[in-house]
Amino acid sequence: MIPISNDVKKRIDKYYKRPQGDVLFPPVDVERLKRVGKRKKSNFGEYFLIVSRLVSYKKVDLAIKAFNRIGKTLVVVGEGRQMDQLRRISGPNIHFLGRVEDRELAQLYSGAQALIFPQIEDFGIVSVESQAVGTPVIAFKKGGALDTVIDGQTGIFFNRQRITSLIRAVNRFDQNDFSPEKIVQNAQRFGKSRFQEEFRSIISSI
Repeated sequence: MIPISNDVKKRIDKYYKRPQGDVLFPPVDVERLKRVGKRKKSNFGEYFLIVSRLVSYKKVDLAIKAFNRIGKTLVVVGEGRQMDQLRRISGPNIHFLGRVEDRELAQLYSGAQALIFPQIEDFGIVSVESQAVGTPVIAFKKGGALDTVIDGQTGIFFNRQRITSLIRAVNRFDQNDFSPEKIVQNAQRFGKSRFQEEFRSIISSI
């Protein structure tokens, strides 16, 4: 069994009690994203971003309720069965774009103040995609985010899946605290060539 994050590794230890290899992070097309949506100090806007399927465990409702209170602009990319419900609870500062093309998504990443990542994921590819263009992540401190986000360097964590906890994180977030170059550098750890090399090494050792 090959875990895709340290959180998954712990669960395999707990529930399966089976031997396993080192963590093998999934591949993310970081080079393409960096080319298409490279972030500059002059090109990000006033909005925050969520990229997600609109289903309950993604906790998009948590982010919407928090941003309703804050009043800052939140752009939501994605589709799912909760779309109508989420629209009903959204204030005028919440904007739904549905599904977008890859190039537009890269540009949305690079133009955002930060990606909001309120859910628990085994890994969480969108967190890496955001960092691949230099955009920091405000993430719930659990699951795969613990591997992909470096607190205070490529983003910040909030400790509880509560509206007030996320609001505090957004309010203390300051874009000027983060270097796009350092964020991009962190994302390189999850690139395709790294995955291929590590996967070949695992297979050859079996």
